[in-house]
Amino acid sequence: NISEEKAKATHGRPSLKSYIWIIAIFLDSMLAYLFLRLRSINKIIILDRYFYDFLVTFKDLNCFSRYVEGSFMLIPKPSYLYLLDVPPEVSAKRRDNSLINLNLYIRRREDYKNLAAKLQIKTISGLETVDTLVNGVIDDIYHEYI
Repeated sequence: NISEEKAKATHGRPSLKSYIWIIAIFLDSMLAYLFLRLRSINKIIILDRYFYDFLVTFKDLNCFSRYVEGSFMLIPKPSYLYLLDVPPEVSAKRRDNSLINLNLYIRRREDYKNLAAKLQIKTISGLETVDTLVNGVIDDIYHEYI
């Protein structure tokens, strides 16, 4: 497993390069958010991933701390945020990546679920068809405005 090898190589401690990488990603995320907000006034912005995904990656690479998490919590939360939850076996099958073992998918799913609970992110099944998912999200947003 790539992440486990990285953690073993650093004896469980993130390197200075890792912290610089985290800071660069945080600054890039803030600038991307500001750019999207300023360029898209009165428009709907749809992203398939949000900056919180980095928190799960940082955990995989053993670069996670309460300071890192706190920094990323400064990035404004979008109006609507959804977690598409998929069982680890399905996720692994969809990726078809033999370098990543099932334990990583299990861990990531748990990390995403914990993050969703902490940030009150609505969790929906990623096993539905695309049409069902899209219609569910549209209905959810529509009903909030009625």
